[in-house]
Amino acid sequence: MAVAVVPTLDGSSVTLPSDRTPGERAAKAKVTLVGSKVRCISVTTPAELEALEGRWRTLLSNAALQSPYFSWDFADEWLRHFVRGRVGGATGDFEVVVVVDAAGNDVAIAPFYLERNLGIAAFGHILQPFGRSNSFEPMTDEPIAIFRSGTEVEATAAIREHVLARWGSRCDVATMWVPSGGDKLEKKQVGGAPGALGVTRLGEGPLVVPLARSWPAFLAGLSKSMRDNVSYYPRKLSREIGQWSMSVARKPDEVAEAARALVALHHARSQATTGLKHIDHIPTAHHAAFLHAWFQRAAMRDQIAIMTLKIRGEVVAAQVFLESPGCVSIYYSGFDARYHRYSPLTVITAEMVRMSIERGRGRIEFPPGSKLWKSRWNAREDHKPFEMSFYATRPASLVRGVVRRVYFRLTAAAATGA
Repeated sequence: MAVAVVPTLDGSSVTLPSDRTPGERAAKAKVTLVGSKVRCISVTTPAELEALEGRWRTLLSNAALQSPYFSWDFADEWLRHFVRGRVGGATGDFEVVVVVDAAGNDVAIAPFYLERNLGIAAFGHILQPFGRSNSFEPMTDEPIAIFRSGTEVEATAAIREHVLARWGSRCDVATMWVPSGGDKLEKKQVGGAPGALGVTRLGEGPLVVPLARSWPAFLAGLSKSMRDNVSYYPRKLSREIGQWSMSVARKPDEVAEAARALVALHHARSQATTGLKHIDHIPTAHHAAFLHAWFQRAAMRDQIAIMTLKIRGEVVAAQVFLESPGCVSIYYSGFDARYHRYSPLTVITAEMVRMSIERGRGRIEFPPGSKLWKSRWNAREDHKPFEMSFYATRPASLVRGVVRRVYFRLTAAAATGA
């Protein structure tokens, strides 16, 4: 197997399997017919996947819901660093399911990989969508699944049947992610499937802030306390600190430099004792290498901006913004805890909102999950995704399920000190 040595953001490196193994040939695509209207094509090798790039980009441009995390560049690097890199419980096995209609047109793409449940072989295997894991930090709250507008119901049914047929004998659990339609589910739904129990759960979608036509109009729509904060913290910085500035990195070399500062500040924020406790979403060299590779690809397509706040020339806060037509998505951030009382991320976000309005963007998207700081920007959930899980009913699978449940309870009790 060929390998590639990939630099990380902290100057170290990780070794990963190469996506372009010398002499590797594309295997004949495996096809599963589903009814008379659509069929599923199975892509299981790096060479097959590489040939899918153009179709992936075209389908995403026509998808009902789009996200920076559904992009080809994100998925390709995610596969290379986490799946083929065998991070956590990832086994290295993957399958990208492509759904096509009777005319051969792509209507959906759903990438999956095989993971050891909780990273422990004795707990069995789970089939996961790219962007979801229960054994490592997946670096996104939006697992990948792309559907052409108007085809969601039929394509979802096709993927479900295909997954159960292909993976039902290998997995204790198989999970699908559908980006839209969850708002039509009033509660958790349970249903049967051949040899499996199916459960559908509501998920959380990104929180959206529609942007006004001008910065003054946007400010007018905020609460008085938030309007006061937007003007107060920059004045407080100037009054108490003195010299400070903000800059935006967009070009690849600028993004690389800003990203190094971001990772360091993100780590620092997770270890800080002031303010709320924050999770470290970039915990390993694999995670840092993934960001480095993906950010560079996004920079070459003008799809990323990293805004930094400097005090006396030192970067003390940084925030990543992912840009797409009409939208700016907010990604990871970090700041020096010494400047917590100046709310540096509020200062950065306000400036990016102002710039986004000037650049003609229609909305800002915050990550899923309701938080008070998001609601202060008038962020509201735009749609509800849903997750479909299928639990094998084989005796061995049921036993492993019981063991996992006991493990969950014991670890939860240990975490709370009960």
